[in-house]
Amino acid sequence: MADTLLTSPVEDSSDDEFHDANEINALKDSIILTTKRLSPSVGPEQTKDRRTSQSNASEQKRRIMFKEGDNLVTEFPNKRLWEPDMTQSPDDMIRDYKDACAVEKQRPLQKLLEQLERMDALTTPIDTLDLSSARLEPRTCETLEMILSKLLITSLDIQKSNIEDDGMIAICEMIDYYECVSRLIIAHNPKLKSRAWLSLGRTLKNAPFIEMLNASYCGIDNQGLTLLLRSVRANCALHTLHLSGNNLSGKGSFILMAAMKFNENLQELYISNNNLLPEDAQNLGAILRINHTLKVLDIKDNNIQDSGLHYICVGLAEQQTGLISLNISNNNFTPMGMEHLAAMLPCTRSLQDINLCHNRVGDSGILAMKLSLLVNRSLTKLLLMNTRLTCEGAIALAEILAENRHLKYLDIRDNDIRIAGLMALSRAHKINHRLLQLDVPKNIKSDQRDRPMISNLLSEIESYTLRNVQEREQVRSPVDRSATEEPPTPEAKQLEIEGHKKLSSDGG
Repeated sequence: MADTLLTSPVEDSSDDEFHDANEINALKDSIILTTKRLSPSVGPEQTKDRRTSQSNASEQKRRIMFKEGDNLVTEFPNKRLWEPDMTQSPDDMIRDYKDACAVEKQRPLQKLLEQLERMDALTTPIDTLDLSSARLEPRTCETLEMILSKLLITSLDIQKSNIEDDGMIAICEMIDYYECVSRLIIAHNPKLKSRAWLSLGRTLKNAPFIEMLNASYCGIDNQGLTLLLRSVRANCALHTLHLSGNNLSGKGSFILMAAMKFNENLQELYISNNNLLPEDAQNLGAILRINHTLKVLDIKDNNIQDSGLHYICVGLAEQQTGLISLNISNNNFTPMGMEHLAAMLPCTRSLQDINLCHNRVGDSGILAMKLSLLVNRSLTKLLLMNTRLTCEGAIALAEILAENRHLKYLDIRDNDIRIAGLMALSRAHKINHRLLQLDVPKNIKSDQRDRPMISNLLSEIESYTLRNVQEREQVRSPVDRSATEEPPTPEAKQLEIEGHKKLSSDGG
């Protein structure tokens, strides 16, 4: 049989050997990927031209010949195709890098050379390539191809590198082409503009191997945020996203909500210090109602206030599965906001960790949540550091610990708790064999005569903690029965119904 000729784009739709256009496109993609992965290594003068020609390939007409009997690779396993280069050593890579710097008339990065010189071989992936605070000009970024083409890197750190659009675009092309980075840290680079965010968004969309992006404190405007989050909206493989310190208040939070609406892969979202207001919390609540795959939400150091907390609690109350960890520390909450949490806690089935540190919770806030904390069966970690608690709040927490057998970690440091509260916590901890860590204030105000007793109480708390940890290790079984598997009590069911009613009546 004569050689078969495949042209792109396909013009003869009547070809009997290919009835489905999707098969043709899939075959062409496999061919391109095969030739890309099997292409021979080239010198520093050619790598830039090769990437450029690849990016312009769609404008050229390709012809690929297949001889009869050739075995074509038409499917790849769903995993990285990186294989170690057994023919090169770290010294060879350093030499190639220096040659590339000479071509680009750039001085080699000393920080990079020091890391390369510590490498023993190129046969295993490396954890981190740290280029933070190194000045990455566009031509300097081009020289990094000699490194990224030969290494598989878990984390590439280029934060505080003063990088601009052209340099970021070059690095994105390299990551996309060589599939060499899983976690990308570009925080604190405010010179990045729309072109860089567009390129990064495309790379995320095309790269199933990138699982984490840290773009905090980059000053992303709404246009750049839209371009970046197109990949999130398209359900890219990103697992963790950091966008702290980018002033996402207003339209930014709406753009984020619209992107999360269609995403089923993102599990951790960090958006602290973004000047978020109660109106922005309404968008966050909408995310929680729509998206049940998000596991970690960090919105600390904002200003969502009690009214904003209400929207978040409404979203959490509607989840049967979903968020596990919620960090809402330093958001100007008052005891009134704790009433929203009290209404939500009986309803949630998945939430395990709440951070309320540096809020004005107060003793009345703990009293408002007391009954809900007693019936909740999912919460295992509660952080209340610097929340204006006194002995009254500590005694209420001790009463909770005496009956709650699900809470495993309680932090009440930096509160004005004195000997009465400490005594109540010690007695509660004595009968609670599930609490694995209880952090209490160490510098407790007291008279000189009470200090020996305080010292004894602190020692008792530490001993009960050690006892519980040892008991857990001894009785741990292969099957860990979750507390959420137990049927709720009638009291818990009633509190859940009342919680939904309260959150709805408040305007949720």
